[in-house]
This record gives sequence, structure tokens and C-alpha cells, in this order.
Amino acid sequence: EEALVPLDGSSTVRFRPGTGVWLRSEQPWQVRRSVPTVPLREDGTYAIELHDGWNIISNPFGLDVPWAAVDAANDEPLPPLWRFGGSFERAETFASARSGTAFYFLNDQDRDVLRVPYPAFPDAPTGSAASTSAPPALTLRAVQAGTTRSEVRVGVHDDAADGRDRYDQVAPPPRFSRTALRLAAPTEDAPPRRQQWAAEYRSSTTDGHTFSLTLRAAPGTPVELRATGLDVFEGQEVVLVDPAAGETYDLRTTSTVTIRSEEGPRSLRLLVGSSDYVETKQQVALPSDLQFLPNYPNPFSDQTTLEYVLPDPATVRLAVYDVLGRQVRVLVDERQKAGRHTVQWNGHDESGRRMASGMYLARLSVGETTKVRKMTFVR
Repeated sequence: EEALVPLDGSSTVRFRPGTGVWLRSEQPWQVRRSVPTVPLREDGTYAIELHDGWNIISNPFGLDVPWAAVDAANDEPLPPLWRFGGSFERAETFASARSGTAFYFLNDQDRDVLRVPYPAFPDAPTGSAASTSAPPALTLRAVQAGTTRSEVRVGVHDDAADGRDRYDQVAPPPRFSRTALRLAAPTEDAPPRRQQWAAEYRSSTTDGHTFSLTLRAAPGTPVELRATGLDVFEGQEVVLVDPAAGETYDLRTTSTVTIRSEEGPRSLRLLVGSSDYVETKQQVALPSDLQFLPNYPNPFSDQTTLEYVLPDPATVRLAVYDVLGRQVRVLVDERQKAGRHTVQWNGHDESGRRMASGMYLARLSVGETTKVRKMTFVR
């Protein structure tokens, strides 16, 4: 469905001007080769052949071409162009293949070709950045080590329709990125390549919106989610909900939120609207069962953090045991309010002695429910 598959040598590839392939190597490499110039059509464009789904394309000219000019040379508005460098980002310039860069382009409009104008051709279209720009939006960025790895945009527009329309943007396949933040398509019957979005606009006539998000990152890796452009939803509440952790964040007071990913994708909710709408949706999004999250770091030598989420106020007992079932230390033994709770263990017993290296069990008891997590302590 995505039309991007690895080559295992069982088939051949027609490597021609305008196409690209993704090469992986364990060692640095370079290729030096002369290629003939491409023939232009009478209108000064070159036609890149497309197949249905995601295409890897390259600019066959020796000059860069603004993506707005490519958009102007084709019959209908084009989806965005994506550049990959460990993570995907939108590209405003279709850089020459001389740069060694190819790009990702989604063909879901039944196009046979993509027409690329040669910039030096007389009367070549230049396009306008405004023609390819999207309406103002709230942007949520996934940031690691100060670098944006992925981002999504949400907004409202008077002309926006339910389901996908010209304002919405399908995102590239997330499996290629180490860290990926995506919007879930509002309709479940969308084909696989259209189920993950990078931008979504809704009608401005309702009192609130719930945007479903998915965050993928290496387990245990902290990811900062940074929100900008909140003025798009002036006068409305903007709240990010992390159901797995039982946590809610008011993005108007805390525009940066740190999420620590677990195994598999992390489902989040972005709530925008009136206070009544957000409060109602917030309660629905929070977990109805006890959650005991994996401790981090694990293994650990100095200290590890344990987190759990209570759906209701309850008496909680959290204790550490060795593999023989002997109690090492009681970390919590009290009644606590509903929500997310955090506690640390430093590898010491009740008397302050440092334990031996090995595996220990964290046992969480709430009412008649008990959950256990394995922890590895290394001295």
C-alpha cells in the first residue's frame, strides 16, 4: 500500500532521471558519473513518471527548483515535498540531484507524471510561496537534544470539511524515522498510506475538537513536545492528555511537555475548545484502570524512577522485594489522590544499606489489584 519496499536483489530497478533510491552503507561512499541532460517538453518542463503511493523522486536538472514553481507547473495543487535526514521535514526547494538528495512525494491523485519546470527556460513558472502555504496553525514539535525530529500542525478554517480535504496533509511512513509524531486520520476506512497525517484542519463552527496523536520513539527516550502558535485558538483551552500516564497538560501555561516513550507507539490526545468541552473529553481520555509504568532507567546503578496512575483515590502500597520474595524496602504506604504518581528507589534497603547487584521486584498493591515490575540494580 505504501509502495516503498526494500530491494532484495530478486527484481531490477529502472533507475532513470527523476527517480531516486535510498542507499544504505556501513562505510562512507561516493559516486562520480556523467549523465546526459534530460529532454525538455515544449513548455520547458520535464515529466517524472509516477506510480501510485509514495515515490522517491529527484530533480534531474543542475539547478534547484522552488517547490512552488513545480506546483504552478501542474494541473492541481500538489502535496508537500519531504526530505529525509534521519527524520522527515517538509522541503520548500526541490534541490538538484547534484546535491545527492532525493525526496519523498505522495501520489494519491492518480497522476501519471510530475512536471518539473526548468528554471532557466523562458517564461518558466516561478510560483508563489503563498500558493503552497497553509493557513495558520498550532504546531506541536517533537524535540530531542534541541533538534526537532518531527512535527504536526492543527488548525481551523471556515472552508475545512470533515475527513481529508485540501488543507490536510498526509505524513510520510513513520517507520523510517527514529522519532515520529503523527496525527491519526479521523476516518478509520482510510488506506494505510493515508492514516497518518502531518496537518489537519477542522471546521471552525463547533465548540471543540479532539485530535488524536501517536508518538514513536526509542523506549525510555525522553521527547520534548513543544507547542507554538496557540493564538490560532484564541479564547479556547488547549490541553494535551497522556492517557497512559494519566497526565494532562495545559499548554497555555506549560508549552513544553516531556514524554518518556515506552514499548510501542504512545497515544496522546490534543483537546481544543471551551472549558466544558475540554473537561468532558479530558475525563473520557484518562485511564479507567490502574497503570504501573516501566521504571527508568533500567538497569540502573544510582537511582531508578517508578511511575503509576490511579484512576480513583486509593490506599497504595509500593514495596521492593528481592528474587527470594524478601521485602527490601517500602516506598509508599498511604492513601493517595487519583492521577499520576512518581517515586524513586536508590538501591538501598530500609536501614540505608546498599543492596547487591541483581534483579529486584517492585510490587504495587491498590485494593485487590497487584502489579509487578522487574528492576535490575548494578553496583
